[in-house]
Amino acid sequence: MVVRSTTHALRGAAILSLVVLHLFQDPANGFIQRAWSWLRMQWWFQHDSFEPILSTLWFFPCLALWFTCDLYLPSLHKYRLQPHRTDTSHWKVVANPASGRSHMPTLFFYLAPLVAFDLVFPRRQLPVLAPTAPTLLLEIVAMLLVYDLLFFVCHWSMHHLPGVYPRVHAKHHEKTVTRANDAVRLTLVEEFFDVGCSVVAVNVVGAHPLSRALYDMLIVYLLVELHCGYDMPWMWHNVVPAGLMGGPPRHDRHHMDGRFYFQKFFTYIDNTLGFVPLPPKVKT
Repeated sequence: MVVRSTTHALRGAAILSLVVLHLFQDPANGFIQRAWSWLRMQWWFQHDSFEPILSTLWFFPCLALWFTCDLYLPSLHKYRLQPHRTDTSHWKVVANPASGRSHMPTLFFYLAPLVAFDLVFPRRQLPVLAPTAPTLLLEIVAMLLVYDLLFFVCHWSMHHLPGVYPRVHAKHHEKTVTRANDAVRLTLVEEFFDVGCSVVAVNVVGAHPLSRALYDMLIVYLLVELHCGYDMPWMWHNVVPAGLMGGPPRHDRHHMDGRFYFQKFFTYIDNTLGFVPLPPKVKT
């Protein structure tokens, strides 16, 4: 009951925030414009590789959050999806980088080609005007939806095209209990497609650079949360109503049984195409 009350309270707070934003759009838009005017003058924000560098660096605090929960906050372990599975060996690469399984090469191979491309083809443009508050929110949601659709196609293909799974995706499924740093347990090929889906999404939407920066931070957090192995009442999939988001419960089940739940964030494609477990038969 306490868990459900927490979720309802957060959902109500989110709705109230949207109502306040609608009623006070002009002050909100003014604040966004002032913030944007300052940001666009900063040398680090003007850098062509700002977005990939932001995404890479943002992984560290997001991973640190769940590292702390797993190893130092046992009071939160009651929210674990598989409470009987106490394996935290996923984090050995963090505690012991000399183990030979560090994720630093993954981050390097993600960042290096993007920075090189930006150096060869500088193209970052920062308009004078900021997006309005509604435009900012709509663009972020649109980018998440496009990314999720594209990733579904890639993810389903990795599981079903002959010979692809063992070469490309099996590394990500090494463990059947998820921990947050599984978000970066990727082969270079699936890393390429994952980043590619996001690059296509931001360009298809044609989003403002401020929307893109906030989207970069949100999607990194969601990717890490998706693999955290917890189901907490304040998580996105619980606060967003009507089961529109799948969250860690669905993705944890996917890691246990790869026949189900190929969407990363949302649920409508899996539900429509039947990539969900059949409900248990009721004994008569």
